[in-house]
Amino acid sequence: MKKQNILIIGLILLAVISFGIFILVSGKENTGSLETTKDIIKMISIIDKDNKNVLPELETMKVDIKNIDEVTSYTGLKTNNDIESIVVSVPMMTSQAYSVAVVKVKDNADVEKIKQEMLDNIDMRRWICVSAEQLYITNSGNVIFSVMTDKDIAKAVYNDFKKYVNNITSIKINGVEKTGKGGIKATDLFDADGNINFNAAIKGKDGSSTPVFADKSASYTIELTSTGYPSVSGTVQLNTSILEASIKKAEALDSSKYTTETWKALQTALAKAKEAASADTQAIVDAANTKLTEALSGLKEKTVTPSKPATPSNPGTTTTKKPATKPALKKANVKLSKPILKVGKTTKNKAKVTWKKVKKATGYEIQYTTKGFGNKKATKTIKVSKAKITSAQLKKLKKKTRYKVRIRAVYTKSGYQTATSKWSAIKTVKTKY
Repeated sequence: MKKQNILIIGLILLAVISFGIFILVSGKENTGSLETTKDIIKMISIIDKDNKNVLPELETMKVDIKNIDEVTSYTGLKTNNDIESIVVSVPMMTSQAYSVAVVKVKDNADVEKIKQEMLDNIDMRRWICVSAEQLYITNSGNVIFSVMTDKDIAKAVYNDFKKYVNNITSIKINGVEKTGKGGIKATDLFDADGNINFNAAIKGKDGSSTPVFADKSASYTIELTSTGYPSVSGTVQLNTSILEASIKKAEALDSSKYTTETWKALQTALAKAKEAASADTQAIVDAANTKLTEALSGLKEKTVTPSKPATPSNPGTTTTKKPATKPALKKANVKLSKPILKVGKTTKNKAKVTWKKVKKATGYEIQYTTKGFGNKKATKTIKVSKAKITSAQLKKLKKKTRYKVRIRAVYTKSGYQTATSKWSAIKTVKTKY
């Protein structure tokens, strides 16, 4: 199941961050070593100490990796294959949403594959009556670190990351030291969010400026060393190819085919995209591509009014032409399974629902009502047009009111009939007072 507030980041890639590393590296007592279970327990204790004002009373323990049920409960992993050890930090009370799981994998294991399995399967509603709002998954070498909790605690964790950036003592790019006299600082190379500044330059005393990344199309290996914390390294590259493809697509369109309003919106997004093509961070490039893609999707074609038929020159002769008929839609040979609907956080006028992605679905329809689904007037429908979206917010609800909710998967394709799954089991949502 995909989750809305999730970050999975490689610890080695400081360039693409909203980054869970900030939790890993907070505190001055950390030796930087995560080789043994003792090291990992010490690291967790430092995290707990640094965030004691916002964390519940916790218990740190080693998980028996032979107990697959426990492994799955804490990590989402279905097997103990390639797992060397697991250490967790969890609340003493099961009604509090907080969990840290540190998974040490074997040296030859596929770390990225294991991180993805955790992302896909970890249960953010494993507690009684509560759910985590934010999940971070990252790694330092063969040690995978995950934390899921409330957003306010995630914010505190983020602030710890900024402290880490300022503690970087050595920066090597392609094996060449870039810090020290005549070099650069971490704050020159990274912005406040941890994104790499690809326009970073080393300033000379004579006023000269030497680009750190002379060829923005090339990849660079970055090695970072920090006082008291693990050294990290990885390869980064500013990727503008997707944005450039979107720009090319937009430039090829004919303005006469689209409404004035949607075409103007596209041109605004296109201008910003062209500026972003030479931006200094990947975050700016990706954001511009998102806006341009949205503008492309929002284009509306002009409505063409048919002209009146000409009066025949010879009234005694009439020529008729049958209107063209639309080709019949093909039957979509797709069988969709019934979605599994879950109810999330509820307020006095909002309720969150989530579901697992249905194979071959292109979207979803959600219905909710205070009466019965047979009452069309009282039933409201939400259409989700993207298959990757697996959650929705029911808004403008009446306080202290019970609602019935259901969902079905939808498959649409040009030239084919729309196919739908059966409706899910009906769930009940009660808004708060």
